[in-house]
Amino acid sequence: MMDLIQNWFTLVLVPLTSIITWWAARHKRNTEEAQLDNDTVNDLRKTVDDCVEQNKRLYDKIFELRVDYSQVKNECIELAFKNQQLAQTIDMLKRANEELNQTIEALRKENEQLRKLISPCSTNSPSK
Repeated sequence: MMDLIQNWFTLVLVPLTSIITWWAARHKRNTEEAQLDNDTVNDLRKTVDDCVEQNKRLYDKIFELRVDYSQVKNECIELAFKNQQLAQTIDMLKRANEELNQTIEALRKENEQLRKLISPCSTNSPSK
C-alpha cells in the first residue's frame, strides 16, 4: 500500500510542481510587467510634472513681458506726445526766427537808407 501511495505521490508531484512553477513564473512575469507599467506611468507622470512646471515658468515670463510691454507702450505714448509738443515748439521757433529775420532785413534796409541820408550831410558840413 505504501508503494502505491508513493507511486501516486510521484505521479502527482511532477505535474503539481510544474503547475506551481508555472503559476510562480506567471505571477513574477505579471509583477515585472506591472512594475514596468508603473515605471512607464511614473516616467510619464514625471514628464507631465516637468511640462507643468515649465508651462508655469513660461506663463510667469509671459506675464512679466506683458507688464514690460505695457510700460514700454506707455513710454512710447508719452514720448510721442512730447515729440508732438517739441514739433509745435520748433514750428513756433521757426516762425519767430522768420519774423526776426524779416525784422533784421527791414532794419538793414532802414540803416542803409539812413546812411545814404547821412552821407550827403557829412560831406556838406564844414570842416574844422
